[in-house]
Amino acid sequence: MRSEWYVAKLMKLIMKCEVGDNDKGSWTCEEQVRVILAAEGDEAYDKAIRLGAAEEIAYQNVYGEEVRCSFVGLGQLEGLTDETIEDGTEITSRFIETDDPSALVLPRERLNALWWKSNPHGTQFISVSL
Repeated sequence: MRSEWYVAKLMKLIMKCEVGDNDKGSWTCEEQVRVILAAEGDEAYDKAIRLGAAEEIAYQNVYGEEVRCSFVGLGQLEGLTDETIEDGTEITSRFIETDDPSALVLPRERLNALWWKSNPHGTQFISVSL
């Protein structure tokens, strides 16, 4: 059977990070987008679940509090329509309604891939809500 590519949004595939005894929201969640090679959707799902479970961690921060990053589940699982993965292949997309499309665009220096290069200490996170 021929394998196909799938895209999994791992919410951390979903992970939720808890600090100390805090068991109430608001949670800091990481959404990861991963590509998975599988023969069919059920296999891609199983692989994504294993990836998420492998991401779970617990450690003590500098204040002695336990930090736990727990896998919550999948935010999405989609098959890729392109036959090959190469430079420029579309991985995922979504439609967004807005009155100001230019407000969705970040300046070059705020794009994560470029921001980390000029801020090696990673002293802050950049987040965008759409």
